[in-house]
Amino acid sequence: MAYNLEEFTERHVDTPLTNFPLKEDIFDRMSDITTALLPLINDYNRYMNENDLLEANQLLASNPNLLNCFFNTEKYNRLRDAVIALERHRLDKKHMEMLVGNKTSVGDDTITFLAYKKPSADFTVVIEGG
Repeated sequence: MAYNLEEFTERHVDTPLTNFPLKEDIFDRMSDITTALLPLINDYNRYMNENDLLEANQLLASNPNLLNCFFNTEKYNRLRDAVIALERHRLDKKHMEMLVGNKTSVGDDTITFLAYKKPSADFTVVIEGG
């Protein structure tokens, strides 16, 4: 699949859970289970074992710090979208570097593309020779 190498003006359609490449994503930090949270974790596990999703979700809603101990599908999918968008950005950049990494002769002058800037197709051009 090819991606437009012009300046990014919107997110990829198939990675809706990331802001990249427009801006950085903000991810909450995960936490380890503490002795203070252990009774709530036990309650949550009991509700899940009893197939009582309503009580389990209410417990999470009323204890937001508890959610930082769980790696769930929402967190995975956000990371997945961010990684895919980052990989595409790097592949696009690498592709552009490969396309213009060689010197090009124009008459008696040699044009060298030195740098790739930002997530766009802007290049620094140096004329050598003459």
